[in-house]
Amino acid sequence: GKGDTGAKGADTGAALLGRMNNLATDLTNQYGFVSGSSSAATDQASHEMLSPSIPVKASGFSVRLTATPGVSATRIFALRANGSPVLTCVIPPITLACESDTTATIPASSRIVIQATSNGNALDADALYSLRLTTP
Repeated sequence: GKGDTGAKGADTGAALLGRMNNLATDLTNQYGFVSGSSSAATDQASHEMLSPSIPVKASGFSVRLTATPGVSATRIFALRANGSPVLTCVIPPITLACESDTTATIPASSRIVIQATSNGNALDADALYSLRLTTP
């Protein structure tokens, strides 16, 4: 016969891994796919992807550059949902990486994208990034 149904297991979620190549060195806002590899581009809409049809929590946003921003430049990365930043990560001068310790809920079927910018005069670099999605 069939036994009793067990307790619901933990939601292990999914990791989204991405890379944005050829970041601008000036104040330009650039965008990349949340998952997969893309060249940094100024057109947000062409790099948006769709979140699941249920609300999800985004956490563990981490970014690592292939070169530091430089001695006076900062690079800022954001996970955007429906045009608004929901998680941000800032890489200060002479640093290669950042990690966000916040969690954001992304509404069902949201347009999501990674945004990159700098405060100016940043060195040439690519960005590797990841984040985790779980059910609330």
